[in-house]
Amino acid sequence: MWDRVFLSFNNRSYRWLWLSGFLRAFSMAMGVLTQSWLILELTDTGSGGSPFWVGAGAGVMGATTLMIAPVGGWLADRFDRRLILVLLDFLTLLTSVALFMLIAFDLVEMWHVGVLAISRGIAMAWGMPARNALTFDLVGRDVLLNATAANFTTQGLSRIIGPALMGIIIGRAGIEWCYLFMAITSLLSILCLLNISASNQDKIVQNRILSDIKEALNIAMKPGLVRSLLIMSPIIEIFGFSYQVMLPVMAREVLQVGPEGLGILGSSAGLGSLAGAVLVASFGNYRKKGMLLIVSTGGFGLFLALFAVSEILYISAVFICLAGAMATIYDVNMSTLLQSLSPDRTRGRIMGLLVLTYGISPLGGFQAGIIASMVSAPFAIFIGGSMLVLNSFRCRRLMKRIIEYETDSK
Repeated sequence: MWDRVFLSFNNRSYRWLWLSGFLRAFSMAMGVLTQSWLILELTDTGSGGSPFWVGAGAGVMGATTLMIAPVGGWLADRFDRRLILVLLDFLTLLTSVALFMLIAFDLVEMWHVGVLAISRGIAMAWGMPARNALTFDLVGRDVLLNATAANFTTQGLSRIIGPALMGIIIGRAGIEWCYLFMAITSLLSILCLLNISASNQDKIVQNRILSDIKEALNIAMKPGLVRSLLIMSPIIEIFGFSYQVMLPVMAREVLQVGPEGLGILGSSAGLGSLAGAVLVASFGNYRKKGMLLIVSTGGFGLFLALFAVSEILYISAVFICLAGAMATIYDVNMSTLLQSLSPDRTRGRIMGLLVLTYGISPLGGFQAGIIASMVSAPFAIFIGGSMLVLNSFRCRRLMKRIIEYETDSK
C-alpha cells in the first residue's frame, strides 16, 4: 500500500515541486483564516465583527480569480511553468511583508486587506494551472492520479498545521506575525522551485492569447465530459467550499471560542483533507473515479449540514474533518479526470478554466456572508450542504458516463 502512496516521489523534481506546494498551501491556509480574522477585528465596533465584510473580502479574491483565470491557463501553456510559480511566490512574499509592516505600525485599513486579497487571487488564478500542468510534465499520465492526490496532501498537511499555528501566533504574539511567517514560507517555496528541471510538453509558440484561449473554450464547450465536469465544479465551489470563509464567524460568534478554537476547526478540516488524499493515493490508477466523484460530493454536503447544526466545538470538529475528507476525494478525482481528458497542448488552459470555477468559491463566501448577515452563519452553511446533497443525485447520469469512458479507455 505505502509503495503506491509514495509512487510519484520516486521523481526527484516532483519531490521539490511537492515541497514547494506544501509551503504554498501552508501560506494560503494560514492566509485565508488570518484575513478573515483581521477583517473581524477591523469591523468590530463593540458588538462583534461583520460576517458581510468577511464574505466581501473573500469575494474580492474570487472576482480577481474569475477575471484572470483563463489568462493563467494560457500563460501555463506559453511560458516556463516553473518561472511562473517563482514569480507568484515572490508576489506573495512582498504583499505579506507589507501587511506585516502595516499592522505592526497600526496603519492597516480595509483597503489594504483588499489589495492583499487581489494578490492572492492572482496567485491562485495563475499558479494552479501552472502547478497542475507542471505535475503532468514531471510524472506523466500513468502516475498522474497518484501525483495529483499527493498534491492535495499538501493542502491537508498545511491546513492541519497552519490554522493551529495561526491561532497560537495571534493569541500570543499578534496577527501581524502570521504575515511575516507567510513571507518566510514564500521565500522557502521559491528556493524549492529553483531545484526543478522540467520543460513544457507541447508548449504553444505563437503569441495569440485570444485565439489560444478560444481554442480551449471550444474544447470546454463541446458536448462531452469536459463540459459536464466544468459545469459541475462551480456548483460545488459556491455551495461547498464557501464554508471556509465562514469558519472564523462560526468560531467567534456561534461556538464562542477564540483563535485557538478556530485553529482546532481549521486543523480538523485539514486532517480530513489529508486522510482523503492519502486514501485516494493508495488506490493506484483505479477505474471508479466517476462513482467516487459523485459519492464524495454528497458526503461533503451531508457533513457540512451536520457541522452547521452542531453547537459543541469538538463535535463540530469531527463533522468538519469528515467534510474535509469528502471535499479532497472530490477534488482529486475532478482534477485527474479533467487532465486525463485534455489534449496535451491545451492542458494548461483547460486547468485554467477549472481554476476559474475555483474563483467562484470565494464569491460563494460572499453570498454566504450575506445569508449569515440576514439569518445566521449556521443557516448559510446548512443551505450550502443541502445543495451539494441534491446536486449529487442530479449528477448520477454523469457518473455513468464517466464509468463508460474509463471502461473504454482500458
